[in-house]
Amino acid sequence: FPETDTTHFVHGICVVGASNATGFSTDTNLVYTPVFNFQSGQIGWFDRAYTIRGVENTVCVGGIFLQPSRYSTINRYTKITIEANTSNESIKICAFVEAIIGHRD
Repeated sequence: FPETDTTHFVHGICVVGASNATGFSTDTNLVYTPVFNFQSGQIGWFDRAYTIRGVENTVCVGGIFLQPSRYSTINRYTKITIEANTSNESIKICAFVEAIIGHRD
């Protein structure tokens, strides 16, 4: 992914069609935990109790969710890299990014 140009980056990443996936970032406080069989109700971030809804209406259902360790605060210019092992011929990587911050807490 391109470098982030912000210190607040609410996001999530899923990988479909992979047997395993991992996320890395240049911010040592932002790590990713793979969660297999992604479904609605999944906790979205390690440092918050917010759940993700509507997964069943997306390509991500049943895929691997890369749960970020941080809800929002990251270092500016953080680079995020995703690696995945294919379990078939194609892999889809999907990301969601929230544009407005501050209305959840």
